[in-house]
Amino acid sequence: MPKDLLVIVPSRGRAANIARLCGAFREPTRAQLLVCQDRDDPLYRQPDWVVQGPRKSFAGWVNEVAKGPIIDGYKYVGTFGDDHMPTSTGWSEAICEHLEAAGPLGMCYGDDLLSEPVFHRTGFCTMIFARASFWRALGKMAPEGMYQYVDLFWYALGTKLGTLAKVPGLTIEHLHWCNNKAVRDGLYLESDKHLAADMAEWDRYEREDLPADLERVRDLARV
Repeated sequence: MPKDLLVIVPSRGRAANIARLCGAFREPTRAQLLVCQDRDDPLYRQPDWVVQGPRKSFAGWVNEVAKGPIIDGYKYVGTFGDDHMPTSTGWSEAICEHLEAAGPLGMCYGDDLLSEPVFHRTGFCTMIFARASFWRALGKMAPEGMYQYVDLFWYALGTKLGTLAKVPGLTIEHLHWCNNKAVRDGLYLESDKHLAADMAEWDRYEREDLPADLERVRDLARV
């Protein structure tokens, strides 16, 4: 089956999570898993494609991949955390089919079984998928200054464009400590330390940079 969808998953110190995740990318699937690891982290053995480099945040890793040549071989590109797991049958096909029909500005996500039942946030996306050309035009997949809470950016971008959609029947479960499906390890604790700084950066980005980014991607629909 052709690999039309690249899924970028930054990870650190969670070999068991990646081993579990690899099961969702076994044939038949239209998705290719790309794991991004910091160079000082012991290399995972399970995935067939890993890139390593200096230590980066989630945003830093997805942006590096999105700006490089790797995505050129794919029509669609998405990302989620290493504590996610696609569980619905035909999940990659559902994403590709939705984005094909949605047009150049389409953005989509699935049910993570966490945001709505635990946090009571409708429309909140802890994963995102769009066309490779969309990310190319935007020049990033997340604001550079944000450490972890990039879902605020995806939600705002998609709702302001009017193109963010939850794919019916698509489940990519968020196996998080908040729903008792993971241990609250050091990576979660480290992430929590950046919350205040991330919120401040988000406020700045939304005020100063988001309008220009919206225009960049809107140009795709004018071609």
